[in-house]
Amino acid sequence: MRKSFEAEKSRWETDRAEIESKLNEKIREYDRKLEDMEAVRETIENINFDDSEDGRKAKIVVKETIRVGMKALEDTLQKFKELDEKYASGTFKGFSVPIDEISIVNEELKKQYAEIKEHAEGTGLDFSIWLGKIENCILDTDKHFKSFFFAECYRSAVEGLSYCKGYADIIEILNEYAGTSETEEETSSEESDDWFDYYEFLFREDYDDSEDYTQFDEKTIKKQYHKMAKKYHPDTAPDEEKNECSEIIKLLNKIWEILSDPDKRAEYDSNYLEKRSSKKH
Repeated sequence: MRKSFEAEKSRWETDRAEIESKLNEKIREYDRKLEDMEAVRETIENINFDDSEDGRKAKIVVKETIRVGMKALEDTLQKFKELDEKYASGTFKGFSVPIDEISIVNEELKKQYAEIKEHAEGTGLDFSIWLGKIENCILDTDKHFKSFFFAECYRSAVEGLSYCKGYADIIEILNEYAGTSETEEETSSEESDDWFDYYEFLFREDYDDSEDYTQFDEKTIKKQYHKMAKKYHPDTAPDEEKNECSEIIKLLNKIWEILSDPDKRAEYDSNYLEKRSSKKH
């Protein structure tokens, strides 16, 4: 019995030591939690410590800054998700036109628009609606390119170029119509032996009879044409002179149509030199 008691006592002492060790560990754990809670309490007190007007304003500024920053991050993340959906993970069919070509088409659209606008302003006609169509295409093209919507960007650029082509077709039709009228006028002039000096009309008060205008390059002729078109534009003329300016603009356009075409100008210059020579004799 003694041996049995001693063995039981030893077991109880071992169990007691284990229980005491576990209790001590729990006590240390609770002490650590109390220390953490105290640190949290001090942090809260520090946050609430500055209750002044400036302190409250500073907190509002910090909160708003954090909100704006979070919103910017969310927007950026959303853009990347859209890109991933369009070009990586989604069902986007893909765009077969390289980005370099899209940029080239975009630049070509802007170049043609600048040329068309300059030409339209010199015609004396109102092409504002047509120009507006091209301008909208340019705006859409730039907007889609900045948003990485390359397929939509390319479509807008191509649509704009189609309007540019349409403008060229209209001018060609008008020139053909004007050419027909001009042919009739030339026939009538030939029958009456009446010669019209395009260069004298184009240069007006700057015209010098001693100059050989057939030697003037196209750039010089074009510059003078734009100068005259601007000077006699009906939109800037007084009401009583609008009709006269309109007629001048029509004739200027006919002259430019002849002198800007190498073949037509060569034929005209030949007749021009012949007429000048006959006048001198």
